[in-house]
Amino acid sequence: ISLRDWEPIGAGGESGYTAGDPLHPGIIYGGTGSRYDLEQNRMVPGTTAPEAREPARADWTQPLVLSRADPRALYYANQFLFKSSDGARSWKQISPDLTRPDPGVPSNLDAAAAAQTDRNGKRGVIYTIAPSPLLVPMVWVGTDDGLIHVTVNDGKAWQNVTPPALTAWSRVTMMEASHFDVDAAYASVDRHQLQDFEPYVYRTRDRGRTWQKITAGLPAGVYVHTVKEDPARQGLLFAGTERGVFVSFDDGDHWQS
Repeated sequence: ISLRDWEPIGAGGESGYTAGDPLHPGIIYGGTGSRYDLEQNRMVPGTTAPEAREPARADWTQPLVLSRADPRALYYANQFLFKSSDGARSWKQISPDLTRPDPGVPSNLDAAAAAQTDRNGKRGVIYTIAPSPLLVPMVWVGTDDGLIHVTVNDGKAWQNVTPPALTAWSRVTMMEASHFDVDAAYASVDRHQLQDFEPYVYRTRDRGRTWQKITAGLPAGVYVHTVKEDPARQGLLFAGTERGVFVSFDDGDHWQS
């Protein structure tokens, strides 16, 4: 393979999400919603970035996802959730700040580390978005400071459905809304920055009222980056950890490499 077989693409930048437009094959969204034409290998003009009244906070990678239930619905988040229904030409903020007002300082930090702040101060961001594939106005979000929220009316009202075990500084790395049960969802959580390297995957079957930890078979001491459900086979889940890929054939009750 020579270098002539490669060409650059601009959507998503160095680390951002990309989302392929199912209504316009060859068009992908990246970053904060900019469109890119793969065939012409150029940016498509006419998009705007989401804006709120408050300065935006951001992690290294902010989520940008399209809904399977409504392929026109594009979501982006910082501390707020935004929605576009016109190809990122315009955006509507559909949530308040869904992060912790004051996550506090982890007890295992020394004084020098505890005093440090980054570009977000000591506040978090929404780290993962999961629109329901079954119900258009239903969206799950997870934050990098340990909260899970869900809306069933397109953001008019939000319910905090965080599992009691999730404390501040727990990063919800992935939310996955079920393709078969509108009340079911999955969450992976990473706590390695607290020196807790254990795997955490949670499942709800009652819209977040209760959660079950589903990690049997995942290796101890290896944290989880993502959990996904097969869109065609109910009960088939995949998990990506820091060191490997795992599969479950019984909805997360048991995992194997």
